[in-house]
Amino acid sequence: MGKLKHITQKMNGGAFPDDCLSYLSYLSVFIVFIISFITIYNNSTSLLGLLLLYLSNFIYSILFAKDIFASEKSNTHGLISIILITILGLNVASSTIIIMTFRKLHATYLVNNEKIELSDKSRNLISLYLTLWIMTIIMIWILFAFYFIEPLSEPFFNYQFIGQELSPLFMLLGFIIKIAFSLSSLGISGYMVYLAKMFSDVKLKTLDT
Repeated sequence: MGKLKHITQKMNGGAFPDDCLSYLSYLSVFIVFIISFITIYNNSTSLLGLLLLYLSNFIYSILFAKDIFASEKSNTHGLISIILITILGLNVASSTIIIMTFRKLHATYLVNNEKIELSDKSRNLISLYLTLWIMTIIMIWILFAFYFIEPLSEPFFNYQFIGQELSPLFMLLGFIIKIAFSLSSLGISGYMVYLAKMFSDVKLKTLDT
């Protein structure tokens, strides 16, 4: 997949680092996201949608992590870099548990030529998990937009709203979004690991009985 090299796109006084990202790669992942959202809520293609969502989540996590470590901001913006990497790691961990559970379910039901049936509790767990998963995906993309667009010299959690190029109201809104999305996505990602483990325990216990 081609990489658009040596491009610096100025936005709001900031710039995307030359090695920040392969634009075609991110565009491809975004297209897969759209397809997975469409298919995941269709009964006949829900499993395919789940696999596509996992695949795109895994790929963009690798791309984002690579770009964080390649950027100078990993040194100057240590706190948010650690938060973002932690969120990515938790999301990959929880989604892997979900996929592995469905893989075992599929293998078990396939032996008996049966369709996978989920209990009400399992359906509620997976529905809640998917809702939170999509929420964290949206929040982390927004956080990464702030991370890579803003100038290197500007602190990520900049609480100085006066004297900036942008209006104080806009700066305040950006600060609130950064704080809210950082804490929310970090907490939700940890809770998703708990939900994934609970779903796995419920289904494996059902298979063993």
